[in-house]
This record gives sequence, structure tokens and C-alpha cells, in this order.
Amino acid sequence: MTKNTRPLLTPNQITVLRFLLIFPLLIGWFMTQDESIRAWIAMAFALVFVGDCWDGIIAKRYDMRSVFGAYFDPIVDHISYFALLIMLIDAGHFSLWFLFVLLTRDLLVVFIKQFAGASNVVVSASIFAKVKTDLISVPLAGVYLIAVVPEAWQMAVLLGVAAYLLTLPVFFDPSREHTLTTRITVLVLAVLFWLRPDQTPLADYYEMLYMGLTLLLVVGSGIGYFWSSRDLLLQKHTES
Repeated sequence: MTKNTRPLLTPNQITVLRFLLIFPLLIGWFMTQDESIRAWIAMAFALVFVGDCWDGIIAKRYDMRSVFGAYFDPIVDHISYFALLIMLIDAGHFSLWFLFVLLTRDLLVVFIKQFAGASNVVVSASIFAKVKTDLISVPLAGVYLIAVVPEAWQMAVLLGVAAYLLTLPVFFDPSREHTLTTRITVLVLAVLFWLRPDQTPLADYYEMLYMGLTLLLVVGSGIGYFWSSRDLLLQKHTES
């Protein structure tokens, strides 16, 4: 396969397809209370997240990076994540305060980037910000799946999520720090699952760990953005 060969779908086409899939999945979720149908919808959302891997692979392999993809792809990531999160809140898996914290962090990061951009300053993402999306997207779908599948299949869902996280470096060719952080996180989670109290249901324990990891990454990366921009923010505040 050479770079001159055109792929079946371009990265931008995959991104747009991912975006268009969100709406029928979201509508379908609220049109049914059937857990089996909702489980299929959750798996479809997992594929939407995995599609982010594929458009990145194609963009690198065929040298098809674009300004459109650079800006629209992360927007689709956020829309799909928040759509699934709203669906799980509807199903009773999370509280609204959890959504509020995540939205607040994202809006503040947008403010920092735009504020810095007005001064022609580029705010670099911390390692926490780089791994955040990888570690909280597909595992979010796992929250619902592990709660509704038969107990015998719960471990299969857990292993599927772990396989996704461990194979990310193969697809994205990330930095050494990115790969190391991802693998250490998976190792820590594996140890925590091994230490799970026998009386705690696996689904409840998974959801609890997911919330803890997500809050750590979201809040930690948000603080990192403010810290890396502190000189600019203080300078502008002093000038005003």
C-alpha cells in the first residue's frame, strides 16, 4: 500500500460520518427503554470513538492532514462523548454534577486557548490532556455495557476495554511519555480491580473507578492548561 493510493474514505469523511452517526444513536436511545437495544447503541458509540483512531491512521499513512480535520475532529470527539454521557445520566449511571465539571473544564480550556491565540501564543497540551480522550472515550461505553450484560460476560467487556487502551500506541504512534502514561494507568487500574472487595459488584466498581480516573484527568489537565498560561494571564491582568 503506497501513499499514492487513495483510501476508501478520507479522514475528513470519516470524521463527518462519525458526527452524523451521533444523532440517530442519541434519538434511538431516548426512543427505547430496552436494555439490549441500548447496549447495541452503546457499542455503536464505542465504534464512533474507535473511528477517531482510524481517521488518524489514514491521515498519517496517506499524508492527508488538513486544517478542517485538525479543528473539527476534536469537536466531534467532544460532542460524541457528551452525547453518550447524557444518555448514561438518563440511565442513572452518573449525576449532573459530573457533566457540569467536565463541561466547565472544557469551556475554560477553550477560553485559555482563545485568550492565548489573541496574543499569538500557542498553549501546549500537557501529557494528561493528551491521554485524557484516549482513556475516557471507549471506557465510557463500557460503563453501560458492563452493567447490563450477564455476569459471565462482564469480564469480557472489561478485557475488551483493556485491549483497546493497550493497543492505542500501535495505532497512534504517540510519544514515549504518552505511551508510558497510558500503560501505567492501565496497570494501576488492573491492580485496583484485583483489590476489589468481594462484596462490591464489578459494574459498580468499574463505574466508580471510571469517575475517579476521569475527574483526575479532566481536572488535572485543566489545571495544567492554566499553569502553563499563568504568565500570560497575569501579564494581561496587570496591563488591564
